[in-house]
Amino acid sequence: MTTGLFGLEGSLADNYAWAADTASFLEIIATGLNFLPVLVAYSATKRFGGNPVYGVVLGLILVHPELGDRFEYVQGTLENVNYWNIFGISVPQVAFQGGIFPAILSSLFMAKFEKLVTKYTPRVLTFIVVPLLTILVSSLTLFLVFGPLGDLIATGIGFVTNFLYVEAGIFGAAFFAAILQPLVITGTQHMIMSIEAQLVAQTGFNYIQPLWAVSIIAQGGAALGMFFLAKKRSKRREVSVSSFIPTLVGISEPAIFAVNLKDSIVPFLMGVLGAGIGGAYMKIFDVSALGFGLTGIPGVTIVNPPVVVHYIIGCVLSMILPIIFLLIYNKIKGVAGAEK
Repeated sequence: MTTGLFGLEGSLADNYAWAADTASFLEIIATGLNFLPVLVAYSATKRFGGNPVYGVVLGLILVHPELGDRFEYVQGTLENVNYWNIFGISVPQVAFQGGIFPAILSSLFMAKFEKLVTKYTPRVLTFIVVPLLTILVSSLTLFLVFGPLGDLIATGIGFVTNFLYVEAGIFGAAFFAAILQPLVITGTQHMIMSIEAQLVAQTGFNYIQPLWAVSIIAQGGAALGMFFLAKKRSKRREVSVSSFIPTLVGISEPAIFAVNLKDSIVPFLMGVLGAGIGGAYMKIFDVSALGFGLTGIPGVTIVNPPVVVHYIIGCVLSMILPIIFLLIYNKIKGVAGAEK
């Protein structure tokens, strides 16, 4: 939700003059995106067994304010780009705002390198040598190796994303919308955020946001479907409703893990199917947003005004279809957790 303020303040400022002050205030608050690599580096370093404090330091280096803006550099609009000459290699002095992959790759290297340095450093020198060498070497590899490599990976994913939505038409959009929630299960959904940021920065529009919206609300619909299939006044009904409500504001995890994957994968798959159809609908009517980070009901505030109606229709469609699919499937084969 915090990162979504980026899109919300932009939408308010562009479309409603009376909300300029509110938009300016939200812009100050909306620092989540700019500092996302710090959070990623902290979490990744901790996950890989390194010192998370080093991860924070590395993350801050990733977004250092003295470095150039990565989005402007990629677009070719960054003026007066300075370069370092490191070991004979010309390295641009550019930060990695929104750089998920550079943060993860650098954190992995740093965690492993820290263990190596600690192993061969005398205990009496550990306090000085380990942090010094770990941060120095990791920073060098960030700008020389993992930064460019991470950008390459992000570019590849961006190419695939663009192909699915732009070149593959409604089928590509349907597939894209369908795979978003499986990405949530694996925890790799954050990589899409950097792509959305680039889309907004480069084109002013974000076609991924509507796909996120239908993918999330479809899981809510599947949870609601399990509500209708559960026994009356049962605990399952209470959980289904309470899990459905967060999907209206863009949070799908409760619905996925508390309901749709609890006893069977069928509800989750019905949600995925509903998301695919909703994604196709969004593509047909060229629904896009002016920002990112907000979906569901709050997402209406950042949707391109001429297509707001189709955004709402697509979301409602994606919510209803999984319910229908579940009811039909239960009649034919039965769904685990449904009332017999």
